[in-house]
Amino acid sequence: MVQEVGEDANHNFPNKKTLVMNAIISCLEEENIYIKRNALDFMYSHLNLKGVGLDTEEKTRLLKTVVRLLVKTELSLCRRIYTWMFDKPDSDNKY
Repeated sequence: MVQEVGEDANHNFPNKKTLVMNAIISCLEEENIYIKRNALDFMYSHLNLKGVGLDTEEKTRLLKTVVRLLVKTELSLCRRIYTWMFDKPDSDNKY
């Protein structure tokens, strides 16, 4: 018997919001640059700062983790962070 994920998801994963946040933060703290890039790409496509999906505490946790990445001068990470925080740049490359 196969159950739909939506039917029993809250029962099987009562803390799914915390689980997702911890997984994303763990990926951002990983040493592998490719994992960080993919986590930031995922955040851009699914965790919009302006969206209604995140509460203030979750936004604060994510922003603290992301700001720590800005210290590391990896340009591809910085570009992804700015895109996530401020959306895509305009034609003059301004956010």
